[in-house]
Amino acid sequence: MSAFPRFASWALRALAQHAQGRAVARPRLETPARARDRALGHASYWGFALCLLLTVIAFLGALTIHSHGAWLAWAKIGCGIVLIVEGLVLARDLGGVRRVLLWRIQERRKDQSTTERLSRALLRRAVGPALGAIGIAWVGLGLLFAALGAAKLI
Repeated sequence: MSAFPRFASWALRALAQHAQGRAVARPRLETPARARDRALGHASYWGFALCLLLTVIAFLGALTIHSHGAWLAWAKIGCGIVLIVEGLVLARDLGGVRRVLLWRIQERRKDQSTTERLSRALLRRAVGPALGAIGIAWVGLGLLFAALGAAKLI
C-alpha cells in the first residue's frame, strides 16, 4: 500500500475526530530497542544537519566561487559526495532511517503531550514523504556540486 492512501485515510479520521470536538491523539514513536538503530538515529540526525548546512551554503553562492586552487575543487567534490550519500539514504529509506530520524527529532522536543492540533498532526504525517523528496533534491544538488568540482580538476 502506498503512502498516500494511508495518509488520506488517517487525515479523514483525524478530521472526523476534530469535527466531533475531540483532540487528535499524537502517535508515539517508540524508542529504538537496538543500539544499532539508536546509532543510526544519531548519525542520520547529524548527517541531516550537515546536509542542511551544505544546502544553505550552496544557495548562498558557494557554487559560483571560482578559484584556481585544487582544494576548492576537492571540497566541492567532498560536499557533493556527502549530499549524494545522505540523499540516497533518505530517498530509499535505507534501514528505516526516516522513522529513526523522526524519532531523534521528536526526542529533542520538550513537548511530550498526548494530544495535538489537527494542523500539527497533518504536518507530522507528511514529514516522512517530504524527507524522501528532500533526499532526491540532495542527490541532484550533490551531483551538481561534484560535477562542478570535477570540471575544475579536469
